[in-house]
Amino acid sequence: MSSGPSHSIPLDPNPLLYGKLLHYRVTVHMLQDVLFCFLEFLQEKEHSIPLDDLGRDVASVAVLQRKHEAFENEASALGAQVRSKGDSRGSPQQLG
Repeated sequence: MSSGPSHSIPLDPNPLLYGKLLHYRVTVHMLQDVLFCFLEFLQEKEHSIPLDDLGRDVASVAVLQRKHEAFENEASALGAQVRSKGDSRGSPQQLG
């Protein structure tokens, strides 16, 4: 019989190691939440530009350029948020 899921945190008599493992599991869940938000952001932006309105005249091209610049700014801000979450948590290789 199996003693539990293979992804569970092993019981270790070393509370420091257990604390570090728990810390990294929480970090993974936090990053996952941020990445899901980023995915939703991308899907929302993907549907915000109708395919039949791709540069039919100069005015529509200017509108698309403004939308693109706003998208890049928002994506950069979200990317920085993801990087800062990852950088501030350390690396799992630092365990032990």
